[in-house]
Amino acid sequence: TLFFLAAACVIALATAACRPVRGTRPLQRCEARCAREASSCDEDACARGCAVTVDREVEGASSAVFRCVTVAKDCSERAFAKCGARQGIHADGGPPIPASIPDDD
Repeated sequence: TLFFLAAACVIALATAACRPVRGTRPLQRCEARCAREASSCDEDACARGCAVTVDREVEGASSAVFRCVTVAKDCSERAFAKCGARQGIHADGGPPIPASIPDDD
């Protein structure tokens, strides 16, 4: 019985040690920062907005997104998307439109 008790303790410790730390995933970090930095947005709006702009959290540009949303006084997904598209490496709108290809006529 001592063997089984020791085995149960080892399994319990191994299982507890392998659990991920809560709040370390980008979406969870984004939602927590949104609640702090975009105080005009409620929890539900932050969750929806972060689902749209979670890549900006990974890139480290989410604070700029939250400032933009706060200034716009709009917590919709559309506002988050617009603000996210105007931050970081995406601020220039992306590559230029390719030149048209002449017809072979």
